[in-house]
Amino acid sequence: MPYKAIDGTTQYIGVYLPYGYDESKTYKTVYVSHGGGGNENEWMTIGAVPNILDNLIADGEVEPTIAVTMNNQYFGWDYDKVLPNVVDYIIPFVEKMYSVSKEANDRAFCGLSMGSMTTNQMAKTYPNEFGYFGSFSGGSTDLDKTHYDVEALNRSVLFLTAGAIDMAYNNKMGIASTDYMAMYDDLGVKYTFELLGGAHDWGVWRESFTMFAKDYLWTPIPGEFQFDDVKDADRYFYDPVYWAYYHKPIQITTGTSKTLFSPDADVTRGQMVTFLWRLAGEPKASAPATFTDVPEGRYFTDAIAWASEQGITTGYAGKNMFGPDDKCTREQIVTFLWRYAGKPEPTETATFTDTKADAYYLSALSWAAEKGITKGLNDGTGRFGVGHSCTRAMCVTFLYRYAEQ
Repeated sequence: MPYKAIDGTTQYIGVYLPYGYDESKTYKTVYVSHGGGGNENEWMTIGAVPNILDNLIADGEVEPTIAVTMNNQYFGWDYDKVLPNVVDYIIPFVEKMYSVSKEANDRAFCGLSMGSMTTNQMAKTYPNEFGYFGSFSGGSTDLDKTHYDVEALNRSVLFLTAGAIDMAYNNKMGIASTDYMAMYDDLGVKYTFELLGGAHDWGVWRESFTMFAKDYLWTPIPGEFQFDDVKDADRYFYDPVYWAYYHKPIQITTGTSKTLFSPDADVTRGQMVTFLWRLAGEPKASAPATFTDVPEGRYFTDAIAWASEQGITTGYAGKNMFGPDDKCTREQIVTFLWRYAGKPEPTETATFTDTKADAYYLSALSWAAEKGITKGLNDGTGRFGVGHSCTRAMCVTFLYRYAEQ
């Protein structure tokens, strides 16, 4: 597939589409780099990526995934070109041509040998552009600990491999896998390493990619951390909570403490707007908010200023107040979200039994119901829950369902 590269030339990528690819669905993407002397064809042929993914998908071991290969040899492994070429040219091209998610945690990058070193450079330089990194047989030329964002890396899956008699595993050149892992250990970066039977060869690399795809890609929790009160994977809010915690480039929530999320606690209006602001990338407002109850220096100050400027909130009518510490109701949340989405017009009016035809939130609620963001209360009454306070679990679930659209 031809695309316009960073230097203005036409270059090529390899693209694997899962069987039954459907443009009405949204797919996750793994970007795969060859090694020295290779190009975009290697992983698609001798690397057997299409065969590996076909079988894993058919066996239900990984969800249908798009794989993209590129030619980094063309740039002479100049990372000042290789890395931005992937992030600023290849990824936007793939997102334009195919139905893929634009969420960072729905993207992965991996590679072998020189491609492994490229993966490690990518994790260092663009840790917030991918949720998963697979480094097969290779370390890094940059072991300067000050160059690494430990917090961002620990919100990623880092999977490293090498062969037991692999020249890249434990050499004396300073670029071995062991050197790289020692640096990660010193920094407190969490990763998984597998020492495989084999050398610096395709047997190791095919097995590495298979393990990466099967056991690490798209895991519900992109890291090891779990809140003490969010451990039941069957709860409706489990995936939304960890999506918000591990969200890139900006973490949406850190919980109410280092160990608790407090899913049943009521969310405040200040918290809700802050979550939405972080989802938007923490954009800067051109002027402070004018609400009398929004002082400078609070965690929600910049978020409310942005939300007010964007028309997401007008505060309480006639009071020039926002009420940042007030409980946020369910209808307020869907209204904030609807305004953030650009006030899309619903095709049908919601039929919840507790809504009014002239309510300010009716269009927002109808849109949210139409998009599957809300299904109303799960109590058999057909109500939405107008006037009910919204819990933190409900709040991140609404955001998660919106982001997944």
